[in-house]
This record gives sequence, structure tokens and C-alpha cells, in this order.
Amino acid sequence: MSVVPPPLEYMSKLHTQNQEISGRQVWCGSMLLANYLHEEMEKAKRNGGDGLVLDGKNILELGCGTGLLGMAISKMTTAAEPTRIVLTDGDDLAITLLRQNFEHNAIDTPTTRARKLLWGKENAVTFEEWYATQFGKVELFEYIVAGDVLYKETLLPIFFESVDRFLRPDGVLYLCHIPRAGVDQERVQAYVKDVAGLHLEEIPSSHLEAKDVAEEDRKRARIYKITRLVKL
Repeated sequence: MSVVPPPLEYMSKLHTQNQEISGRQVWCGSMLLANYLHEEMEKAKRNGGDGLVLDGKNILELGCGTGLLGMAISKMTTAAEPTRIVLTDGDDLAITLLRQNFEHNAIDTPTTRARKLLWGKENAVTFEEWYATQFGKVELFEYIVAGDVLYKETLLPIFFESVDRFLRPDGVLYLCHIPRAGVDQERVQAYVKDVAGLHLEEIPSSHLEAKDVAEEDRKRARIYKITRLVKL
């Protein structure tokens, strides 16, 4: 049995509790990344599975806020191949609101979970212990997604510590970044390559479209496909 993925308009209208702090509002980067992933998955279906396929994958969202991105991925994937998605945020109230959003949007909670996670390697063990109790063992993630989460300089080190801890050796991080508080695209690119030691591929800007996203934010946004460097 297959399910028809939701239209892009649906993703932009997912019910959320919108408040003016980082974890409690819908950020434009999440909307842009949700739309991009939707387009790529649809393209893969038209090409007989050649391309981005998230069905049946193990996915982690870092800094999910209200959960629009992770919920959209949950709606895109098929019941025939259960996808394990864990949406995380460091704000307790954001997690409470996120669980309400799951109910409002009929999210399949056996496969899509919400959990508090503070970034940084010192906070990883508590999350891993929780994960093992939920799914039987600790696993690394095939995909990590994050939209508009690097809104201050101090977040770069701990964000990429978490990526390094949770991403599989052959995994992929999809990051949508919009410059805020001096964290420009060049700073993110340099950190990924020179400090985190990862490979970065910039997605062409022609793929950055989303309803209800301000044109200024869309123009400043970039989506990156980030992977570990291949060791020869």
C-alpha cells in the first residue's frame, strides 16, 4: 500500500504553536528544506527510485522547533516501508508543543518520535540511552536534517559535534542555512570544511522555493548536502 505525499501547500499549513523564540516558531529554512526534500523524493519516484529515497530510513532532525520539517518528512514517506524519524530540540516547551503538533497533524508516533536533545558530545549519552529503550539498540542515523538552526556563532561547534556523534559514516546531513547574527554562508562553509572536516555540496538556488517564505529569506538561503570525507 502506498500513500500520496501531501502537496506543498499542506506542508506550509501544518498546525503549529507559533511563538517568538527560536524553538517555538516556524523558521523559513525548515519550509525551504521540506519543499526541497519533497521535490527530490518525487523526482526519485518518477525515476524508478534513482535519487533521494527516505522511505525506510533512520532520520534525525536537530533543532526541530515546532516540527514542520520532520512532520513533513513523516507525511512524505510510505507506510509500506516504515521510516524511523526522531525530532529533537533543546527547549522543553518546544517538545511539549511538538507532541501537540503530532496530535493535530495525525503523525504516526510509533515511527515518529519527539525527544529533548541539547547539542554537544557531552549530551549525547542521555539521548542514546533513551533511543535504546525505545528501539532496542543504539543506531547511527542515515540522514540528519536541520533548517535555519545556526542563528548564532556559538552554535556551530556543538551542532557539528552532534552531527559527528550521530551521523553514520555513509550518512548525509541536509542543512538549510539563512544568515543571522553574523553567521553568514561563508562562515558555515568554512566551518564545515576546515573545522568539522566534512564535504559540502551546495544545492543550486533554483531549487529553493516555498510558499509563505519571504523573498529576502529565500534569496539569502542555501541548502547544503554534507557528508563525511572518504578516507582512502
